[in-house]
Amino acid sequence: MKKVLIALLALLMLLPLCALGEENTEETIQLHKNLTVDINAEYVDMGDIRMSGSDFDRLIEKLQQMPNLKKVDMFASPVWKSHIEKFVAALPDVEFGWTMRFAEHTIRTDATAFSTLHNNKSETHSSKHWTILKYCKNLVALDLGHNNITDLSFISDLPSLKVLILACNYIEDISPLANHPNLEYIELFKNRIKDISVLATMPNLIDLNLCYNYIEDYTPLYGMTQLERLWIYNSNNYMTSKPVPEDIVNGLIEALPNTHIDYTNYSTGGGWREHDRYFVIYEMFKNGTYIPFASPADANLTEAE
Repeated sequence: MKKVLIALLALLMLLPLCALGEENTEETIQLHKNLTVDINAEYVDMGDIRMSGSDFDRLIEKLQQMPNLKKVDMFASPVWKSHIEKFVAALPDVEFGWTMRFAEHTIRTDATAFSTLHNNKSETHSSKHWTILKYCKNLVALDLGHNNITDLSFISDLPSLKVLILACNYIEDISPLANHPNLEYIELFKNRIKDISVLATMPNLIDLNLCYNYIEDYTPLYGMTQLERLWIYNSNNYMTSKPVPEDIVNGLIEALPNTHIDYTNYSTGGGWREHDRYFVIYEMFKNGTYIPFASPADANLTEAE
């Protein structure tokens, strides 16, 4: 009897070890029939796997079981917008990589620069099309010129913007730009803007084009001594022959002695797009990658060399 008790006691002592061994054997997780990964992985690449609606729901459940997950790339795996929202809601701390498609445009969520490359003959898109940009948190340069934008709310989701082109739209309210102190270059010509007070919150802004708007008060510009270029032709009365009043022009010239102020040339005239920075912008939108402007120190170094 004593031997039986000893044997039972030994068996009981081994049971926790057996259970622990079974738990540790589950080192992988099957995310899809064609993809199995380490359950403790921090990064997952879904490749070009195509999924249906129910597949997405199952994938979300599987990803939630990965305790160390930080990033999932699905750039080559088409995802519906409704499921993108589900992924974000279910896994708010995970960075997802998606390729967003709308109309004739495509943008990856890791892009640092994006332009529709529109002109006055292109198909235009309204504000609702641009809500998808809230998933493109890495954007530093954005060109949505020549569209049908009226609401800039989506801009609030892009905290890293430095270059912003919104020319030739139907924008009245630019207050959503309030939390973008890093902006350096802005084109706002040919809109319906009256209030520009938000611009005074941008200490890094050096290029500003306000031609063809309905601006009523220019005093927010008076303290922006860091501005290097300011275009204001017809910025007070869109598409009329009424120029900006002489007293306002003189006031701006006095307040901004180191700023090149153009009040006689139309929106892109007078050399606006002949400056070195514009050619940098052209390259970044052509290639889809942000390129920093040369600092004054860099320019002086180049001249010395």
